[in-house]
Amino acid sequence: MKSIYLAIVLSVLVLIGCEKGEPMVLLNEPIKAIHFSPSKGVGEINETILFSIKEDADIKTVEKVILTAVKEPTVINERLPDYDVMVEYKKGLPTHAIHLWVGEQDEPSILMYMVNDGETYLTTGDMTNVLREMLKK
Repeated sequence: MKSIYLAIVLSVLVLIGCEKGEPMVLLNEPIKAIHFSPSKGVGEINETILFSIKEDADIKTVEKVILTAVKEPTVINERLPDYDVMVEYKKGLPTHAIHLWVGEQDEPSILMYMVNDGETYLTTGDMTNVLREMLKK
């Protein structure tokens, strides 16, 4: 009986662990700025910057949005990303290029590394709300 109970508990723990997808990552280095440009499409990066975030508090907020997004297959149906996001590091390291589809209020947003094979990452609805507020500024 104890082994059945133990098997059930272990199964639940495995399922709970599997629910959380792999998070997005950035370099563990100081960020100089986060640039946003209107996207030209998946696989391309528009280097014409629309606006940049350079204040430390704002950088930390956007960084949190990115780092809390988790890998989850998502159908984007050939929809163009809303923005290309370029994370520029202080030490001149290579820039992270990310495509961003901004979700509606309380809905997930979609992020995708420009150089990956179409793997998508979803934010929470709360993180989308934070992001939407940042984009209004």
